[in-house]
Amino acid sequence: MTNNFRKVNVLRAEWDLPDYYDSVNFSRRSAFGIYCNSIDKRRKTNVEIKRWSLGTNNEIKRKAFIELKMLKHLNHKNIISHLNSFYIDAKLYIVTDVMQDNLNNIIRAQRLQSDDIRFIIFQIVTALNYLHTCGIVHGDLKPSDIGINKDMSIKIIDINAEKPKETDYVLTKWYRAPELLFAWKQSTERVDLWSLGCIMAEFLCGRIIFAGRDHLQQLKLILELLGTPSKDFFNPTCHFCILTQNLMTGEKFVRSLPFFRKKSFKRAFDECNDDDALDFLERLLILEPLERIDTKEALKHPYFAKYPRNDLDASVIKLEDEEIEEDFVDWIELIKQNVETKN
Repeated sequence: MTNNFRKVNVLRAEWDLPDYYDSVNFSRRSAFGIYCNSIDKRRKTNVEIKRWSLGTNNEIKRKAFIELKMLKHLNHKNIISHLNSFYIDAKLYIVTDVMQDNLNNIIRAQRLQSDDIRFIIFQIVTALNYLHTCGIVHGDLKPSDIGINKDMSIKIIDINAEKPKETDYVLTKWYRAPELLFAWKQSTERVDLWSLGCIMAEFLCGRIIFAGRDHLQQLKLILELLGTPSKDFFNPTCHFCILTQNLMTGEKFVRSLPFFRKKSFKRAFDECNDDDALDFLERLLILEPLERIDTKEALKHPYFAKYPRNDLDASVIKLEDEEIEEDFVDWIELIKQNVETKN
């Protein structure tokens, strides 16, 4: 079956879209793409279309392929759904369902009831549990990555396929785990639980709790709440993955600061009178990654006692890394092979 494509002007750029996408309007930008809202006349539903401009940069092509591969693999009610994809004229278009808003706007516009916050956090934990079971770490979770509808249902709408780098836009540092700020060689899926803690704290107190100007001030704000770590925290035998240079720099910086005692979460978040919520938050915001709660433990926490735990035993297919000789791979050919709609 041949698909008829038509050209649509978006921000003075031409988009090539199948003719069943109507009412195309710009919605947002991200680091690697432009998004538009549209109506799928076949399904009679609203969708969001992301356009990747691939050009000649192999790194961009690789990132686009990884995102396409991940979205096609994932199938969870709290993660954005891949509906369609197509490649034309050095552009990759990925079509997903669309959410009414994102958490970044909701947090700043209104104070939610405690039960609404609990339901939102539960859904995020459920989505992260699915991702981690699939072998995927988000690595840069923040409120704008989480879409929300009026009924408080949420979906993770942006899934980062790469480890965040220190050159990334400073806003994302506010939700970044200490091990990433210390630039350890490796990190685990528990970086996502730290980010969730920062988002939950923002819900509870109505402000960004670690709004550092740079990564050093960010660390200082974290230590002011959680206390100065012990010497073992910087011991290479405990954290074999730390780069020597960053180990020395990180410890030197921490030792240059005054000694901080850990603050009481009840006092730091006195707006919250839910003991289970505060206990759960405290288990998320732990400096030592191995002591931080994981998603399976999180779903069993009393904070979520009223919700079913079906996802704990959900059968998922782990996303396996392909052995690809990146120096010789034809990323465009891989993208063409994996898109849903051929033209």
